[in-house]
Amino acid sequence: MGSLNANRTTKDWKINLNTGFDIYNKIYDFGDSTVKSRQNSENIYGLIVKSISNHWSVGGTFKVLSSSYNNQKILFNIMPVLSMIYSRIRSQPEDN
Repeated sequence: MGSLNANRTTKDWKINLNTGFDIYNKIYDFGDSTVKSRQNSENIYGLIVKSISNHWSVGGTFKVLSSSYNNQKILFNIMPVLSMIYSRIRSQPEDN
């Protein structure tokens, strides 16, 4: 079992990368017989976003994984990201 994460955020970019793997070994004892089970999973996740103005960002997320438990040899998933940041700053009235 293990994982590795790398994250970087700047004024123009946000990048998050994560990878991991798991191995589970189990033994089931039924009295007169035993069953050995092994489950493996590996994954890579990412988010990459580019700021295009003070309020808008575009980018995407991706996922690549495999899982013997879910019977997935390899799975790819890519999704676009469009983000708007809205903030309303109320100015204080000036004293005359």
